[in-house]
Amino acid sequence: MIRRNYLVAGGLIDRVFRHSRALIETDFFVDQDHESPVLLFSYDLLYRICCHLKKSTDQEAGSVHEGNNNNVEQTNVESHILSTLASTEAAGAIGALYAAVTLTPQNQKGSSPIPNQITVSQSMRILIVRSLRLLKSTAGLNIQKLQNLLGAEGTSLQWRLIASHVITRLSRDPISHKPEIGSAQNTSGTYILSELFQVLGYFAVNNPENQLVLQSAGAGPSVLQQLCTLPFPFYGAPGLMSYIFPTLLAATHQNPEATAILSCELSYQLLEEYRNSDDGKLNPLVRLLKDSVGP
Repeated sequence: MIRRNYLVAGGLIDRVFRHSRALIETDFFVDQDHESPVLLFSYDLLYRICCHLKKSTDQEAGSVHEGNNNNVEQTNVESHILSTLASTEAAGAIGALYAAVTLTPQNQKGSSPIPNQITVSQSMRILIVRSLRLLKSTAGLNIQKLQNLLGAEGTSLQWRLIASHVITRLSRDPISHKPEIGSAQNTSGTYILSELFQVLGYFAVNNPENQLVLQSAGAGPSVLQQLCTLPFPFYGAPGLMSYIFPTLLAATHQNPEATAILSCELSYQLLEEYRNSDDGKLNPLVRLLKDSVGP
């Protein structure tokens, strides 16, 4: 705990954010082959800190202690990390993703490429993986913080564009029916999409305003429409259904407009069947669904 306190007190998150901003301002990410080891290592470190805090919280909840000093200290550290991540757009991860994923690559300037014509470099894939894992671990600590962070004015537009571009580019990768979930070194399109789907699900679950973000479309289809028109294996392979179906449930639950959009491509009954299945009942995201959304 002392080491984690030192990292927070030492301004790790603020420093990573400033480093990210400096890279963005110098068009570092426009060249997709550029890689920032400092940024990647920092996002991985923050992810591990959040996971450790989550594990410690779960252990504390399952045991009884006579003293509560450790609980108070951990709560303070967790609160500080979450508030700092929120104020820095996840240590600059959103800005870095936006610059790397949505801006025109340097070697393709002037050609007005569309997303599915742009290859995704290994450096970009690693950045996407590390950033998504950090966002997912933030949801593990406090899902409301993640929803507020990604749903903030301005940030929500960037997040929608990031998700749209990632889906467009990587859904055309060769499909692995059993992505190596949990492997930070895995940069296959299937694995990255599985991570993105989980973050999108946490972003939208029980949150009508964030659901609306996924329904909104710009020049192309909305993120929700993209989620409904993935290659068939995503809806038929058991190893992939457990990622896309919970996300679609979160994006459409108790939302007639979203359900209507989905119904143009898929049967909502498939989602209900998954929700009521043994796998669905155990899925962490599905278990968050509320029958009535409170204020």
